Amino acid sequence: MLSTTSCVVVLERQTRAPFLEWRYAAVFRQRLGYPETIRQLEQRLLKCHPDNRRHAAAELELARKGKGPTVLDWLVEIIGEQ
Repeated sequence: MLSTTSCVVVLERQTRAPFLEWRYAAVFRQRLGYPETIRQLEQRLLKCHPDNRRHAAAELELARKGKGPTVLDWLVEIIGEQ
């Protein structure tokens, strides 16, 4: 388990603008890679609306082949949108 200090918001020295410092990135890459992505997509497939099952199944199949975005990629995208 990672400590709660794995991600911290710090202020840039000159502009005082906040930015996210992501510590232990290698650990996150390993733990949030394809095995976790597959687990998450399997859960999504079980719970998604029937109209979305084909898309969810396709995403799962890609992940099983080691292709497509991982859970880490999802998080980076979400953070980047903020």
